[in-house]
Amino acid sequence: MSVLLSAAVASATETLVELPTREGVIQPFLLREAPNPVGVAVLFAGGHGRLGLHREDDVVNLDWGRNNFLVRSRAHFTDQGFHVLLVDAPSDRRGEAGMLDGFRHSVEHMADLAAVLQWVNEHHGLPVWLVGTSRGTESATALALHMGTWIQGLVLSAPMTRENRRGLSLLEMSLDAIHVPVLLVAHRQDACRSTPPEGVEELEVALVHAPRVQVQWWEGGEAPRGEPCQGLTPHGFLGLEREVVQGMTGFMLAH
Repeated sequence: MSVLLSAAVASATETLVELPTREGVIQPFLLREAPNPVGVAVLFAGGHGRLGLHREDDVVNLDWGRNNFLVRSRAHFTDQGFHVLLVDAPSDRRGEAGMLDGFRHSVEHMADLAAVLQWVNEHHGLPVWLVGTSRGTESATALALHMGTWIQGLVLSAPMTRENRRGLSLLEMSLDAIHVPVLLVAHRQDACRSTPPEGVEELEVALVHAPRVQVQWWEGGEAPRGEPCQGLTPHGFLGLEREVVQGMTGFMLAH
């Protein structure tokens, strides 16, 4: 499959890849490479997921999402030996809604992401972990259900567990069909109505066929700077980024 590079290199380690997927559709993602990689972490930001990745003066930049937990923490994954793929909305979802309103579990989204995983396999041939936060956990979980054993495991931080009109909660999905290790990561002071801490315990019970399910609980960090569902709050593990990613990658390396 052909790949269009918008920039040769955006920084020492980051590249913007624009991958043709469905007819007339381009799936962009940021690639950040680790020096001695042991795996690949495919990151799904929350909200509408419309990052607007683009090149500015040989640097990969984004229009939205800088405060998202996974976006701002991506360097910590490469520090732990994981290539990072940060997934943007595809070219036909650049409107205001982005990947909301059911797109994150759609056939079209799965086709785009399957092409991304194929690209990863062809170019790196390393174990792949899907890592989502907040609304991004819907994309990660849907892809885990769609691709099965193509992936090594699933990491869900601040997972969506309450019904809402912009997409599915994870508890509405066929979690009993997941057969890979799953790590659930939550902050005890997360006040976002869609990702309550108690929802993590419900997910743990529902993942009946995952060979390993672990929960990592976090507390403290810095004082919130914004509304409860925004990234610079306990919902986004503000002030705990490095430690949380180290906890995630520790689980990933152990499996």
